[in-house]
Amino acid sequence: MRAAAFFGIWGALVWYFWRRSLQQDQSGDADLTLRMERVSYPALLLFAVTITFAAFDWIMSLTPHWFSTIFGVYYFAGAVVGFLSAVILALITLQKMGYLTATVTFGALPRTWQLLFAFYSILGIHCLFAVHADLVRQHS
Repeated sequence: MRAAAFFGIWGALVWYFWRRSLQQDQSGDADLTLRMERVSYPALLLFAVTITFAAFDWIMSLTPHWFSTIFGVYYFAGAVVGFLSAVILALITLQKMGYLTATVTFGALPRTWQLLFAFYSILGIHCLFAVHADLVRQHS
């Protein structure tokens, strides 16, 4: 039941931004960009919460005796790393093909790499602490 709610929320978010993006492409109205920006902040928080609960429901239920209080944050950071990696690869590929050369400047790519590095650092720090905690547990 909750899985249907998760997919419903994600589908509603996709539908909203897709429809507004198509309207903006047709009209060129800059106000639509501002509206999408205002909605994107709570939408990101809503996505973070729902992906956290989905991770608990779907992945942690595979091993019910294991638990982690930070697992949802770890899963969300992994989702962001995967998304940003795909975006960077798509941008580089499209620019090499001659698309998006005027739209996406070279200055946008380093900022995207920095954001990717930040989320990748979150994953790395979590793995470091998880390994340390496991070693402490084994030797105590």
